Amino acid sequence: MDSGRSAVEQQQVLDHFLEITCHSLDARTATSLLASVGWNLDQALQLHLAAIDLEQQPLSSSDATQPLLEESRVVQPRSLLTGWLSLGLKWVSDALGFLRVLFGCCAVLDDTGGNLRESLIASYGQVPPQFSEGTFQEAVAAATRRNRLLVVYLHSGYSEHTESFVTQVLCHELVRTMLEENFVVWAGDISNFETHEVSEVIHAQQYPCLCILLPAQGDIRVVGAVHGEVKFDETVGLLSACIEEMDGHRTELAVREAQQQEDRYLREFQDREYEETLLRDMERENLQRLAEESAQQEACRAEEARCEEEENRLAQQREEEENMQERRRKKADALQAAKSENATSRLCLRLRSGARIERKFHPTDKLADVYAWADCASFLPENDGRKLDIPARFVLKTSFPSTELTSMDSTVAELELAGTIILLIEAEED
Repeated sequence: MDSGRSAVEQQQVLDHFLEITCHSLDARTATSLLASVGWNLDQALQLHLAAIDLEQQPLSSSDATQPLLEESRVVQPRSLLTGWLSLGLKWVSDALGFLRVLFGCCAVLDDTGGNLRESLIASYGQVPPQFSEGTFQEAVAAATRRNRLLVVYLHSGYSEHTESFVTQVLCHELVRTMLEENFVVWAGDISNFETHEVSEVIHAQQYPCLCILLPAQGDIRVVGAVHGEVKFDETVGLLSACIEEMDGHRTELAVREAQQQEDRYLREFQDREYEETLLRDMERENLQRLAEESAQQEACRAEEARCEEEENRLAQQREEEENMQERRRKKADALQAAKSENATSRLCLRLRSGARIERKFHPTDKLADVYAWADCASFLPENDGRKLDIPARFVLKTSFPSTELTSMDSTVAELELAGTIILLIEAEED
């Protein structure tokens, strides 16, 4: 099966497999097993642990006829995480139990965090730094929250370099102080399932492994790592460089946060100004609307007053017209009753419409009698049906010479009106 891996990558997978299995297989057998699964470390470990489990169980008569791997248990290529989960926690427990029994001389320590720290103290008699409790993801969250780098220590009790690293490097007072004051430290034994997963994530090549990570924006960046035969000076140098880099990173973060804070304040200020401007505009619009409504109401009231005044004027005018018509009617009746048989002076009255009416007066009749006749002429029997237009106010004039007749006590004879044509002119308003 061709895995597409280079010779260097194959050697790394082989070394990793041998270290995890504590060299329970020789290099040739391990190479054959890895080659059979395309150099997939996960599948190789599953097959190896399955073979160990089957060897420890006696075969029954029914089992003897069954193939070593049933069809339903054949491992298909998959990712490391899904492969382990599909095999189940029982495989991990059985494998660890087997390793403890088979390699009792090698210390397989308890899990992660505080348990591992206590195991290190019991095994090596020295005090390591404080380890973060909980899962790897919880340690990542803690480092992100505290704005620190995350140091991952991968422990292997089967490595020939582990004891020297723990006693001379990890538990050294300077290293312990640097780690506790500047980093979040998460540790786990490589035999632990989660630790093995973490080793794959950070591409650990040898154990023990001390890897420094920078959690940032949902991703994890490897800043530096030491593994295998680790020296004290090398570790201190790496930690010092990372502390300096983290100080610069914190400075950048502080500058970025300050800029973000300033931008946020600016946006909030602009938002407030915008809202205040909108409020002022709304108030101005409300005032303008109220003024327009007030002006409209005032115009409506003025129009109503004008209409009312016009209606009153028209009503008064109609009333005056009716009163005038009634007065003229009565005057016509009185004039008709007082008609004299001795009237000899004929007067012709020309109206503004051009119509002419005539009547005989006694020479001693006064000009006031002529005005009374002109005023009620439209109601006299001789003018019935002619629809004469007599204005409410008028003045009488002679044409030759043009003289306005205003002396009401003068008689027809005195004014020499007999046989003349008198003009009825509408009088102007005072």
